[in-house]
Amino acid sequence: MYHSVLKFCIVSAVGGLSEFVQDKYTGIIVQPDSEEALAEGIISYFELRDEIDFEKNITDALNNNKFSELPGLINKIIDEPLALFSRIKL
Repeated sequence: MYHSVLKFCIVSAVGGLSEFVQDKYTGIIVQPDSEEALAEGIISYFELRDEIDFEKNITDALNNNKFSELPGLINKIIDEPLALFSRIKL
């Protein structure tokens, strides 16, 4: 995705891409199947690009995401029940 290389993008509000874009903060989300919505999104970008530092916002969003914590969370989900189970005497 373009966010991984700090590039602004316009995505439609369908599928998973819109889950990664914060509208008018890290990109623009438009309604699907609408040429008019896409055109409005492009116009919005040119109107907002001097007001919003999309690259900085994308960097901030990437630095603040919780994906980096996922391995630890998975280990916790696995280890805590195992530790509790090991204390139970059958």
